[in-house]
Amino acid sequence: MTGVDDKQWEESRRRLRRSYRHLVNTIEELDDWEREDAIGAPMAILAHSAKHLGAIHHALHRVR
Repeated sequence: MTGVDDKQWEESRRRLRRSYRHLVNTIEELDDWEREDAIGAPMAILAHSAKHLGAIHHALHRVR
């Protein structure tokens, strides 16, 4: 397990927030929810992100 200092942790959190906001904006801008190819990538990213956020959540509880 690798540690990070406070500055690195805050930068990671900022990058995560930016990525999340970009994903939400992309999904909100979709105008054709009938086309599978238009929503497939954002939904895959959302599911993949949820997996990683769950792992982060689990790791934080183990650290505390």
